Amino acid sequence: MLDRVLAFGDAWFPNHDRGGVLERAAELRARADRPVGLMVMGVPAEAAVLEAYAAAGFQRAVHWLPSAPRGPVERALDRYEAAVAEFNGE
Repeated sequence: MLDRVLAFGDAWFPNHDRGGVLERAAELRARADRPVGLMVMGVPAEAAVLEAYAAAGFQRAVHWLPSAPRGPVERALDRYEAAVAEFNGE
């Protein structure tokens, strides 16, 4: 997969649940002869996870919301908002 990013892309947008994303991002950056943007999807609402991705050079983290009525979606947004606030030291 990293070979395809290096051959054809200028960014990588993996799924958090696949595991080993941070290690593969480091490998990708080490092998690239140019800047490669990093984004990740499916990130849990945890400040420590957001911090790990930021420290590894990821510019964007995407959180999945449930396909549900307003209440569960709002609770999920509240949890993510709290994680982002903690990550930002608020």
